Amino acid sequence: INQVGFRMNNATGSTLRLPLKIPWKLELDQGSITSSASALLILDTICTITVDSSKLTGSHIDGPLRKLGLNQEEHFLFPVGKDGNLRWLELKNASGNFTVEYIHQNPVSLGSAVGPGLDHISKVEYWTLLADGSASNQGKIELSFASSQSGIVSDPDYLNVARFQTSEWTDAGHSSITGNYLQGSVLSQNTDFSAQDYTLGSVLPFENPLPLTSIVLEVKEKGDKPVFNWVVKTDEKPNHFNLYEMVNGRSVPIASINAVDGQFDYSWTDDKSINAGMHFFVASMVDVAGIEYFGVIVPYKKEEEAVRLKWVSVGTASEQIQILIHSPNPAMWNYDIISVEGRIVKKGTLMIGNGLTRFSTGLEMMSRGKYVFRAMDSRGRVYVLAFEKS
Repeated sequence: INQVGFRMNNATGSTLRLPLKIPWKLELDQGSITSSASALLILDTICTITVDSSKLTGSHIDGPLRKLGLNQEEHFLFPVGKDGNLRWLELKNASGNFTVEYIHQNPVSLGSAVGPGLDHISKVEYWTLLADGSASNQGKIELSFASSQSGIVSDPDYLNVARFQTSEWTDAGHSSITGNYLQGSVLSQNTDFSAQDYTLGSVLPFENPLPLTSIVLEVKEKGDKPVFNWVVKTDEKPNHFNLYEMVNGRSVPIASINAVDGQFDYSWTDDKSINAGMHFFVASMVDVAGIEYFGVIVPYKKEEEAVRLKWVSVGTASEQIQILIHSPNPAMWNYDIISVEGRIVKKGTLMIGNGLTRFSTGLEMMSRGKYVFRAMDSRGRVYVLAFEKS
């Protein structure tokens, strides 16, 4: 007691053949310990764990881990995992005995119904947590996540803990997070530990896909038209893909593209150009059963096309003395024509169309020389063109 510890420091790991109860300390330096229901790893009442929980791979418990005698400790971390990956679960302010195991399987196998407060749950993983004795109803559950292992976590602020109760996944809440979208954890609200299965859930449809299916979308521009390229990785059989633009929080359909057997890379070009500014797009896959899987939202900034001015003089007639103005957007301009001496020789208002506008300067009666055309639009942007009347 208070002296006997167990240190795991072997990269090849170990497998328990019989139950092992550790009274004082468990140190996980490297290598996993494989346990089972018949060869359970048990931590006694005062037993603590030393482990680097920031590592994604390395030392962990592959199988069930049982902890005895929690008494509202501020936190107790269960370094469970699977397949070489550490996917810990932590309890805060819990009381009683708990057995925790990480399951690297689709939690939808337990049930697919999702309750209020959640949009969807993980398709990759879940944890089992068995409580016996007197469990505190003030405890909280903290689940770790890593985008590379959990599918994709795009925004942890919309990530919650989900629990399986009465044949559906219900919302166990979100009280805080650690880390970022690459790696971190989410902490539930208070729970009574009456559920036995827990997983990650998202409160928004287009955030935190957590998929078996991943869709990586890229948006480029070619010839003033947007080009959508995406790569899909999935265990499902795709039927078709949908492309959406997010506008004021709504998903506006752009196109539906049929899937091709055995094809993973796709490309589609819109026949319409898009307006300048920031746009947000998302791609989804619909499988043969009609279930839709979403990728992450991809931002794309369409740069505003520059206004171009050109002086054309091919004779003395007014229709042959023009300023050609090419603008991507219609606008109203206030303009001046100024002589080289600084005298305003003409001013007025000019309506600019979308595309090419021809402005006849009307300088037939003016003397030869150099002039400056200067205009300002309603947003205060100034356009200047120097020209010479011959």
